[in-house]
Amino acid sequence: EASHRIREDKNLPTQPKIILVTAYGGNGHLTDKDQSVIDASMIKPVSMSSLVNNIMTVFDCKPESIKLAYGHKQLAFQAPAHLRGAHLLLAEDNEINLQVAMGLLDKVGISIRVAYSGVEVLKALDEEQFDGVLMDMQMPKMGGLEATRRIRQDGRFNNLPVIAMTANTMVDDIRKCKEAGMDAHIGKPINPEQMYKTLGEFIHAAEGKIVTVARKRNGFKLPDTSGDHPILAGINFETGLQRLGGDKTAYCNVLKKFKHSHVSFSEQLKQFMSAGQHDDVLHMLHGLKGVSGNIGADELHQATKNMELSLKGGDSNVSERLADVSSQLGIVMQSLNAWCAAEKESLPQHIDLLQAMPLLEKMRDLLIASDGDASDYMNEINEVFRGSEMEAEVKQLHACIDQYDYQAALTVIKKIVAAAA
Repeated sequence: EASHRIREDKNLPTQPKIILVTAYGGNGHLTDKDQSVIDASMIKPVSMSSLVNNIMTVFDCKPESIKLAYGHKQLAFQAPAHLRGAHLLLAEDNEINLQVAMGLLDKVGISIRVAYSGVEVLKALDEEQFDGVLMDMQMPKMGGLEATRRIRQDGRFNNLPVIAMTANTMVDDIRKCKEAGMDAHIGKPINPEQMYKTLGEFIHAAEGKIVTVARKRNGFKLPDTSGDHPILAGINFETGLQRLGGDKTAYCNVLKKFKHSHVSFSEQLKQFMSAGQHDDVLHMLHGLKGVSGNIGADELHQATKNMELSLKGGDSNVSERLADVSSQLGIVMQSLNAWCAAEKESLPQHIDLLQAMPLLEKMRDLLIASDGDASDYMNEINEVFRGSEMEAEVKQLHACIDQYDYQAALTVIKKIVAAAA
């Protein structure tokens, strides 16, 4: 109706271009008369690439005549100086979200200890002093809300800042965080500038502390702006790169980790839905929502958010939402698989074992804990070591894990680590 009135307004000096943004699929709901007053239409959720393409089309622009400022913008988030030297407890059970958060914190001189559940949070607070806690809401054994309530019941921690860092960003979620005793809320996907601002308001390094913050093994380097960015369907590379503070190397590593850890995600999600295990479905969606946002998979993030809301609200269109999540995840996985395959062909077969050490250390920790996730993590190690001089040892490691012989697997790990040393 608004577009029709604009076209009928004879007092306008020039007629503007009109792009209709709609939640309806396709243009089947538009009459010929409707289509005659608009220049283009877009389906929600709108991605940056589709927005740019439509703007270029309606203004008849040539690709070479457009220079996207965001592609050349230097990322320089000024974190408050008093954050340097702070020591935080980071409660997060997702490896990809953990890598994103650790990199951003390390970048501004904040050291951390990781807790993978609310139970580990309480244990860590009994063992060590912290300048603050970053708390996820949904974790195994004990969630962030319950952990915060218990913290606030202990007089020792009356002045300890507890800040939510979670993909639960609805008004009701923020209210629950406040009621549990949290001081502030940082949403996922993480906006680095907003995160630093929030931390600056509540976190101060302890007085008299000697600041000797070492670089973490997965800490971020200075922003890498060299080379062209890959074009990945379903992923806004620029957005994802900003989420990681402009560190291209770290961002590419996060994308590869996402690929390895979501190979069977859609199938598992469908199985839980078929079995009526809605709590498990919601747990998976919560994780995917945060991770997809952090890597810049905007359409997947929105599809996941829509399905989560539909399932919680008991809507009848959950099956359609599930199909949308699977479709968007498929697009992302396909583009990442093609990108990794092309990258592998261009790389030499020699591998820097020292750079691979974090993978081996993580696997060693899983084996010591007899953690069944070792089998899933093995896929990532296989990918990294394929074609290298240590491929035979890695195959032996895989065989030991498949047989659940974790002691033998630890012996193989020691052999590979010795080779690296």
